[in-house]
Amino acid sequence: SGLSEAYEAARKNPDRVTVIDWKPYGPSAGALASFLSTGVRKHGELVGIFATQLPPDAKPICSVLDTISAQSWRDAIAEVNNQRMLVQKATRMYLQVIKGVDVQVSRTAFVLAVADATASFRKTLKGYDSIPAPPTQAIGNVLLQG
Repeated sequence: SGLSEAYEAARKNPDRVTVIDWKPYGPSAGALASFLSTGVRKHGELVGIFATQLPPDAKPICSVLDTISAQSWRDAIAEVNNQRMLVQKATRMYLQVIKGVDVQVSRTAFVLAVADATASFRKTLKGYDSIPAPPTQAIGNVLLQG
């Protein structure tokens, strides 16, 4: 499936954002689905894989480089940095739950961080305001590293 391809691609190249093109996806009743994935690191160690399914109304990834202003790039990079912080927070809270540290508080913080990270990631990949969806795999990779 597209999700398994996204997972495997992120496992093999955890420092890249991988885009799996639109194709039928069984768990979505065969509807077309596209996935994005990347590795999650903590102190340089790969600790997980983040993968998300693009919503059906996602903007197509196309060449829009000439329409992106310097401020739009700064905004996009700031949003990706926010996503990284949220994923790191979710990872920390998950580990606290496993270790039994403030389980209820940590569980709630984990759920909220995952929800915020997913919403932010989808918003960025879909495009918003003056920020279009990443036009190429290379741009997606640069945004993730920002």
